[in-house]
Amino acid sequence: MNVDNFFISVSGSSPYWDNNVEFWISKNDPRTSTDGGVYAEIIMFTGWHASRLQTTVGWPCDKSGTVTAGTTSYNLCHQSDDWSSGHWRFFNFNINQGPYSSWTGKMDVKALLDFVRSKYSGFTDTMWLTRIEVGTEVDDNTSGTAKIKNLTFEVNNQSRSFEFAP
Repeated sequence: MNVDNFFISVSGSSPYWDNNVEFWISKNDPRTSTDGGVYAEIIMFTGWHASRLQTTVGWPCDKSGTVTAGTTSYNLCHQSDDWSSGHWRFFNFNINQGPYSSWTGKMDVKALLDFVRSKYSGFTDTMWLTRIEVGTEVDDNTSGTAKIKNLTFEVNNQSRSFEFAP
């Protein structure tokens, strides 16, 4: 996935925010099943408010490991096998030398999946990448804007881009 200028500008009394790319791994074929069968949620953070890394707010970084996934490396920050009341696994990666309020680069989802599969058991070749979400998360006391200049996905040597409104 090629990202061109993923940008956020926030304000507020206690601005709490992040920019991320999130994807989901499912046990079920999304073409034939309405049950997602979520097995894992994997998030790559490119930007975040400093309080997100504290133990009282957000996710404390309690794991280690680095993976190069595209033009940038990511650090494994948090991992849980019992996320969302035990419904699925969770992996949180932070961009190396981040956070960034504006970021441009390539994110290699396959490289990240290969890293996770090499370190954690349970993933199989019959699982599905069911969705990719690119966006921001903000709390109730935060306002601002988030923009992406361009976003291109490449799967099996075929590229697809979006046309964004000015």
